This record gives sequence, structure tokens and C-alpha cells, in this order.
Amino acid sequence: PLIHKDGFPWHWLDLACLAFIAGAAALAWLIDFGKHPPYPQKDPRMAEALGLHHPQVSSVVIAKYEGNP
Repeated sequence: PLIHKDGFPWHWLDLACLAFIAGAAALAWLIDFGKHPPYPQKDPRMAEALGLHHPQVSSVVIAKYEGNP
């Protein structure tokens, strides 16, 4: 049997409750996201895993910057 013959009667509290629940879920996700970074920290091979190219600095270049011939 039909409860509402003209369709479901929307009330402003329906949208307010939906916005509150969505906001609470988003806040909980942001707090958890801030506590746990999306990638490992201090990983020595992270640049390689991300496909970044970082050439190694040779000892000749280091000696040049230190003032050694």
C-alpha cells in the first residue's frame, strides 16, 4: 500500500542530515589521512619507485665544491 500518494515528501532536515553525515565522514577521513601518510617515509628507494631520476654525485664534484683540486 502507498503511504504517500503524491510521492515522498522531502523536508529540509533530510538534506541537513545527509550533509552532517557526509561532513562527519569526510572529517574522520581527513584526520586518519593526516595520521598515516599515503607513502612510506624515509624509504631509500622511493625516488626509484616513483620513476624519478637522481644521478649520484661523484667524489670529483664534491671535491670541487670543497675547494680541493
